Amino acid sequence: MPKLKVNANFFNTWSPGMAYILGFIFADGCLVEHKNGYHGLDITSKDLQLLKLIKEQLKAEHKIAKKERGYHIQIRNRNIYNNLIKLGLIPRKSKIIEFPKLPKRYFSHFVRGLFDGDGSVVIWQEPRWKHTW
Repeated sequence: MPKLKVNANFFNTWSPGMAYILGFIFADGCLVEHKNGYHGLDITSKDLQLLKLIKEQLKAEHKIAKKERGYHIQIRNRNIYNNLIKLGLIPRKSKIIEFPKLPKRYFSHFVRGLFDGDGSVVIWQEPRWKHTW
């Protein structure tokens, strides 16, 4: 099977687009370690258009597949995998991932990616202190 093309250096240089996609992956992606030695990135979303945008930005030839509850793209590329590790992403990240170190100028782009991936804001009033939200 021929190797599919992707910009393996996409996560080497900070840009608004890179920060956005990194945030999206932090929220809705995962690093995959296959038993056959392949390492890669799997991104799942209900929003097909966002996955198409990410695929386009990464210059990836990989297929976007339909899943039971959405879509996903799996990119097998060790360089992308290693760069995401360097940026703070980890396999099996749920409940243990830490906020990455990123340049302040890209903070808003990263957070936008987080929200588009899986984010929400919850506001509640603390019952013990009526004037505290």
